[in-house]
Amino acid sequence: MNTDPNNPTPGSVDPKFQLIFIQGRGIPYANQWQQIDQLMISTFCEYAANDGLSASDYNIDARYVDNIWELTYTVLTNANSLIRANESNPVHTNVVQMARIWKAYAMLRLTNCMGDVPYSEAANDIDQPKYDTQKDIYYTIFDELKDAASKLDESAANNVGSYDLIYAGDAAKWKKFANSLRLRMAVRISDVDATKAKTEAAAAISAGVFSNDADAAFLKQGEDKFAQNPIYYHKGSSVLHMSTAYKRLVQGLGGLAWPTAADREANKNITEAILAAKNAPAVVDPRAPIHFEPAGIIETPATEGMTGNWMVQIRDT
Repeated sequence: MNTDPNNPTPGSVDPKFQLIFIQGRGIPYANQWQQIDQLMISTFCEYAANDGLSASDYNIDARYVDNIWELTYTVLTNANSLIRANESNPVHTNVVQMARIWKAYAMLRLTNCMGDVPYSEAANDIDQPKYDTQKDIYYTIFDELKDAASKLDESAANNVGSYDLIYAGDAAKWKKFANSLRLRMAVRISDVDATKAKTEAAAAISAGVFSNDADAAFLKQGEDKFAQNPIYYHKGSSVLHMSTAYKRLVQGLGGLAWPTAADREANKNITEAILAAKNAPAVVDPRAPIHFEPAGIIETPATEGMTGNWMVQIRDT
């Protein structure tokens, strides 16, 4: 009596319901991905350019920035709620560690984009949480991932099952995910703290990282167009030019010969569009034609000032 079922208190909710929520909110749906990645990050960093809705002219639509902040702090708020309510209950040890790892994944994406952001005090009932430096965030997450992986119990009962959209409650795979994130982080700091990077990379590899496609962390998308993989959803509707800056980096600078049919045996990402590209450069960074999947190299670009640049569909590979 007098218990509102629509306003649950912390600890009264099975944490598997919170886990599935933060996983769903941690992956941008189609429009959000387009705004965050294609229209903001890819053009702001000058991978692609000259789209009227993009950040090419540094006039960024507030929605593009708001999306990544909203997604991240929705994950952080609900993950912290799950962790606080269940961390002392041994029955829920594994789901707590999964939430910690997923929170780390979301926060890494935000700090990689934005640099210094609120983390240590965020989503902890503090009205104006401080901004932590990116270095402090990275080093804290290194420790958090290591600790979370060490506390995952592969022999414990799987009490999340299908409510874990990533690994269906498989603790061993969550450990590999945590260690693989540590390895990725180590690579990213290798130019600024080589000693720390070497230590963390070695420890992550020793603990066990991804070794095949079956280990990969991914969320299976639905049939509705806004639930589909956003890269697939926008493939036929969102075409961007390669920027001149990126073109200068990938053409003729220490690259390999433009791919031919003979190269397909070693690289299944080489498509017919790559093989049929018009006016392809003789030498190219081998990643470029796969990343941009040229629909031919257009002789007359649709956008003034892009003469000689590629008309492209950005792919995430």
